[in-house]
Amino acid sequence: MSNLQWLLERSRELARVESVEPAVAAERALDELAETSQLLIEEEQLRSQVLTELSGLGVLQPLLDNQGIEEIWINRPDEIHYFDSAGHHVKSVNLPQSQIRSLVYRMLKHSGRRIDRVTPYVDASLSDGSRLHVVIPEVTRDHWAINIRKFRKSLTRLSHLLDADVITAQQFELLQFAMANQKSLLIAGATQAGKTTLMTALLNELGGDERLVSCEDTFELSLNPVSYTHLTLPTIYSV
Repeated sequence: MSNLQWLLERSRELARVESVEPAVAAERALDELAETSQLLIEEEQLRSQVLTELSGLGVLQPLLDNQGIEEIWINRPDEIHYFDSAGHHVKSVNLPQSQIRSLVYRMLKHSGRRIDRVTPYVDASLSDGSRLHVVIPEVTRDHWAINIRKFRKSLTRLSHLLDADVITAQQFELLQFAMANQKSLLIAGATQAGKTTLMTALLNELGGDERLVSCEDTFELSLNPVSYTHLTLPTIYSV
């Protein structure tokens, strides 16, 4: 058993048995390891890894915190893929199958959704608004597959899209006119084309006298109308 694995197990035991905060449990476990180990240990590195694992989402947390990363996915143990402005990257990590399952269960706590043999796939939202999709065997052949799509919180108005050169001045005026005059709009595009970002920006143009009702498979839209009812489908109706 590696030092990190021992620290995680001991920290969880201390937190459970003695009802202490994860940070306190991790510090005590680290003290025990330092006192008993005959080898030098990287205390700061281990402390950071343990706290990230206990209170965050382990190896996924730095990728989730990186605002430049748009999408994260896992196809098999010990390997993470992610996409940013530079394109597709693959990162080798220490991520066994058991840890992947643990991460999934922790990510699903926010939405209250489940995944098991009866429901071998799930769509859910993370606490930061990112969209989570998980599929497990027998739907996949061998391993749990995870996909996380992040949404840029800085592009929530048409003016933001204009400033970022996502749309032109002519498109800005056309879309503003369409929203102000209650025109019908159809938004379509491939994955990562920016459909949710555009719809969020459009709906945030609604005036204070408008009432908005939205219904999504999982909560993705980040809207701020005065009168807003945000609905999602029950799990039994999601496909």
